[in-house]
Amino acid sequence: MPKPQEARDETGALLFHTTAFETPQARLAVSRLDVKQRQWMLENLLVVNPLFTAAVDHLSALHLPYGQEGCPGSYKVWAILGESRTGKSFVCKYYTSLFPPTVTTDYEHFPVVSVTATIGMKQTEFARQLNTLTGNPMASTKGGDGAYVERAIQRLLIVDTHLVLIDDAQFLFYERRSDTAMGMFGLIKRIVDQGHVVMLVGEPKITDFVDGINAFRNRDYNPVELLALKKADKKRMAGLLDSIDKRLPFREMSGLKNYREDFWGFSKGTVGPVMNIVQDAGRRAVTQDCPHILLEHLQEAVRTRVKRDDDADYFGYKSAVKK
Repeated sequence: MPKPQEARDETGALLFHTTAFETPQARLAVSRLDVKQRQWMLENLLVVNPLFTAAVDHLSALHLPYGQEGCPGSYKVWAILGESRTGKSFVCKYYTSLFPPTVTTDYEHFPVVSVTATIGMKQTEFARQLNTLTGNPMASTKGGDGAYVERAIQRLLIVDTHLVLIDDAQFLFYERRSDTAMGMFGLIKRIVDQGHVVMLVGEPKITDFVDGINAFRNRDYNPVELLALKKADKKRMAGLLDSIDKRLPFREMSGLKNYREDFWGFSKGTVGPVMNIVQDAGRRAVTQDCPHILLEHLQEAVRTRVKRDDDADYFGYKSAVKK
């Protein structure tokens, strides 16, 4: 299985920036790249950590339980759960890239399809994504909505889809009327009963919904949860910050690990908020042609992102505002 640093999209372009710049020469070279290249590095920076690896392994165990030499899995629903910004969407993007479609004049194969659920999503919208993702965006609507949805599900057989990933899957079952939630369950059930495997990716409350429906749980429901770092893991936070720092496209290290307590307090141990601050601070450093991220960049990045009821002075941003 290709490593994240080798993952590419359908055009052959790299999906993630994973390279660490370990020497002064490497850092100097990357700092001299044009702005668009450095922007791409900041926006697509990925540090492979144990959570990422565990999620990919869980996907692989569902999709290819006996590895590449065995047959794909079938008739199961599993889940990857975690609060917002724990890296779940990056996992989906990476895993989908490992199994690109094959399309010729007489053959279509879409082994992995990744759908993104939205608040209030209708079955027809779900079906429209399936059709688009399997190369049939102009699918006929003849026969009405029900027929359109059924044909989209049946198309998964035609293009030999094995795994259907559903990101933000909590929106299929929550923030909607109970009858429409059951309708979305029915849609997932039809996909699974057709012989595919489905990975629900989203918030932990998905399990609460599944637990209330035996027909759902009995499809071998098997969740893993991506947890934020705990207080006991603060040393790991320092290690994460150092790993991020080594991959930033600057001439000098930014010393992010020196701000471990601030990053910890703001993010509560979740990787996403950490990256939000680093990426915005990095943007400021690049556009100002600085050799590394400065404290003032971190202060500016965090100032508008602090919750109204959070009185902590992350990176000393409050005193910086008063000056």
